[in-house]
Amino acid sequence: MSTELFKQVDITQTLEIPLMVKKAKLVSTHPNGSYKLEGEVDKLVISDPNAFWSASKYLVIVVD
Repeated sequence: MSTELFKQVDITQTLEIPLMVKKAKLVSTHPNGSYKLEGEVDKLVISDPNAFWSASKYLVIVVD
């Protein structure tokens, strides 16, 4: 798998990821309740970082 499309972030500091798209879907596994997609998917808000990153250290989002 090529990692060039991934952006490295500090998972202890990153609580919001701006998206600014009409639709977004998380493809990677992250527990429900540990995040929310806001607005017309303006951003991904991570409300529980420990739970959110517990299943995977990669975040994959399909946007439209």
